[in-house]
Amino acid sequence: MEHFYCGVDLLASASRLEDAVGFIKENAPRPDKSVWGAFLSASQAQQDINVDMQVSEHLVNLNMLDIT
Repeated sequence: MEHFYCGVDLLASASRLEDAVGFIKENAPRPDKSVWGAFLSASQAQQDINVDMQVSEHLVNLNMLDIT
């Protein structure tokens, strides 16, 4: 799984945010908080609000699943 995080980090750090989100959705059976967190961390410099909002929604949904 560590290689997967590295792939997400590389794509997001290279300003390929949409590709990173697609990579997560296509390759992770159930992306967890670590995957989305790695994406957010790497994408902070690009400040793409639309993509960050999408990822934030995924994180909120994961937290809701943890509560129930």
